Amino acid sequence: MTRRYLPSTLPRLAEAWERDGPEVLDPVVAEDDGEETEYAALMTAADASAALRAGLPDGQRRRVVVVVET
Repeated sequence: MTRRYLPSTLPRLAEAWERDGPEVLDPVVAEDDGEETEYAALMTAADASAALRAGLPDGQRRRVVVVVET
């Protein structure tokens, strides 16, 4: 099983759910399935999500990370 961490925002996630779900573009993937590398991948995706929220209103400025398991 591979986990892909997708950085997003609340508005982007809402738009994706109106379609067929989130697109898997530029996911962050852990190097292996060890707990430490998965945590590092999650934090990298969270940092990318923080950059995406610039310019959003205060109520929508939440970091969102979607985890996709394949």
